[in-house]
Amino acid sequence: MGIHADQISQIKEAIEEKLLIAKLAIDLKKPSGGGCHGYPAALLLFSIIDTIGSFHRGSENFSVTFSDGETTRIGAEGRHHFYVLSSKFFECSLTRKEAEIIYDNYRNVLDHNSTLPSFRLLSNAAGNAQPFEFKPGHSIIYLPALYAKTEGAVKLFLSTIHEVADSLALKAILKKGEWTDRPVPLESLQVVAASGVFYPAAVSGSFLDASAFPEVGTF
Repeated sequence: MGIHADQISQIKEAIEEKLLIAKLAIDLKKPSGGGCHGYPAALLLFSIIDTIGSFHRGSENFSVTFSDGETTRIGAEGRHHFYVLSSKFFECSLTRKEAEIIYDNYRNVLDHNSTLPSFRLLSNAAGNAQPFEFKPGHSIIYLPALYAKTEGAVKLFLSTIHEVADSLALKAILKKGEWTDRPVPLESLQVVAASGVFYPAAVSGSFLDASAFPEVGTF
């Protein structure tokens, strides 16, 4: 986590950090032999999917095509963000309903309730080209395959990240007041350095001016 001059660089770093920690969670085996750290890995990968989808919400220049041939844009609802799984970024073969199941039954339940519905399964089995398997009565998400798809999606997304500047999602963030140019009383902000020393914060917009405390760097 570092100090950023704008949202674009912050988005880039946040996504890269999530992808790295997801990989570590998948690769790190539990000493007890209980498999990998699959739940945090899944949540981080779902978060990246959500991010990429959100920045294409409402775009007239972006559409997805589901496995049954249906074509649509990414709408305003949160579940619509997961339609991006059927786009050029992830290239997963899903129907609209399947994409919504992944959002509603996996992403939301695991994030908010730390569990999964019956017969909605996660697997750390390798060797699957596609991360999602839907069968009558159950579904499986293969985390190594989902990581591979997400890694490719991140590379493509970051290569065109300048387009985020015109997205509805970023414009909505700007309106929240968290990233405005509204003056912020310097005495009300502080930065905690890695050493535990507190520094008064110098503000440019809502972002910290690193030149005011060059010894801090990233934290």
